Formats: sequence, C-alpha cells, structure tokens
Amino acid sequence: MPMLKTNGAEIYFEQAGHGSPVLMIAGVASDLASWAPVVPLLEDKFRLILADNRGCGRTRSEGPIHFDDYLNDYVLLLDQLGFDAIDIVGHSLGGLIGLHLAARYPNRVRKLITLGAGANAKSLTLLQDLATLYESETSPRLFFRLLFQFLFSTPFFENPSTIEATVDSSLGYKYCQSPADFRRQIDMFDTIGMLDTAAITAPVLAVAGGGDLMAPPLGVTMLHAGIAHRKDILIPEIGHSTHWEAPGRVADLMTDFLVQQG
Repeated sequence: MPMLKTNGAEIYFEQAGHGSPVLMIAGVASDLASWAPVVPLLEDKFRLILADNRGCGRTRSEGPIHFDDYLNDYVLLLDQLGFDAIDIVGHSLGGLIGLHLAARYPNRVRKLITLGAGANAKSLTLLQDLATLYESETSPRLFFRLLFQFLFSTPFFENPSTIEATVDSSLGYKYCQSPADFRRQIDMFDTIGMLDTAAITAPVLAVAGGGDLMAPPLGVTMLHAGIAHRKDILIPEIGHSTHWEAPGRVADLMTDFLVQQG
C-alpha cells in the first residue's frame, strides 16, 4: 500500500497510466476514487498521481487540518516520487490547492487546470450547515441527498432511482468520509491565507460549469483574476461535479491544454 509519511499523517496515493505525469487533487469530501470517470480516458496519455487528502479516504491523520498541511503534503509527495515540476488538475478544493501551490512554488507547477474552483462565501456557509446536519442524529441519507443538490445539475434529478442509487453507493462506500472528518475539512477553510495570483507564472485553465451552485462562473473568474496566463472555459450544461457530468469533455480539455499546447 503506497503511503507518504509526513507531518502527523500517512498520505495514501496511487498511480495509473503512463506518459507525462499529472497530479490529480480531489475536492472536499472526495478521495482519489472521485476521479474514476476520467481515469480510463486519460491513462493512455498521462501518468496519473492520485492521492487522498487529509480527512478523506485511506489517508490517516489526527487533529485539526490546516490548509498549509495540504500544500506541504503534495510538495513532499512530489519529492518522494522524484518530480521537480508537474502538471496539476484540481477539482473544487483541489483546484484551490493547485492555485496556492502554483503561487508559492512556481518552479514546481508546469501547468494547472482547475475544475469548479471559485470564490463563493455562500458555499462555505452551506458546507458548515451540512457538517452540522451530518453530525446530528439525522439520517446520513438526508445529508447526501442535500449535498447532491449542490453537486449536480438538473438532469441528475430527473430520475429518482438515479438519486437513490447514488445515495446508496455513497453510504456503502468502504471509505465513506465520517462526520468528524467532514467537519475537520470544513473547519480547515478558516486557515486559508490570501492567494497571490500575480505570483502564478504557470499557464492556468479555469473550467466552470454554467449550473454550478458551489462555484458559479463569476466566482471562478474572481478567484483566478490576476493570473497572467489564464484561459477560461465555460461548460454551460453542468454543475459542480465537472468530471462526473462531462468526463469526455474534461478529458479532451486536459489533453488539449497539457499536450497539444506543449
């Protein structure tokens, strides 16, 4: 079992495919399994490095999580794997981590793609309320049903059986995030410092979903403002779960941005 032992944690990671290395960083309440829709579409082009953030999956850590813990974990992981610089793809929180890595360690990030990463104070309030709900005596099923309303676009909800099957899958997942770990991740947001976008020299592709309630397109634009080499892509018909609702489109965007554009 591949593990990185770092400051107060054992970070679980996996690798898939072959080719140019790409670090894939998941969002809140998500582990490396969240990349399942796109891994088969990318592993013949890239060597994918996928890890579980603190508070998720098979990574083990105790106590409060500081945002800088994530940055330090990924720098040490790159060191362990022997990568001086790497391309990064991050979803939601993962995109924010990627942006801070690119600002703080510009020589270590070649290119960065963010998916659904945006500034939105309402999202943090929502996540805090969801954490309280998950910690309560209320059924976890309700927690996931409410969470999904902010992750997926309208077509997901047209078939009730799809919703229930997704809830069942989440509840039955072997590494389902606990209420305590969800709370630790949400509390972590209070430790995030200012992002110096002017320090980011890597080319950045910012992908937004037209129906994203967690990171609306305007919030994505605001978060990425000031990045010198930035390209914005809007996928009108999708919500926050970018690579689940449009895996083929995301895979094509990755390939175009990371390979065809050199």
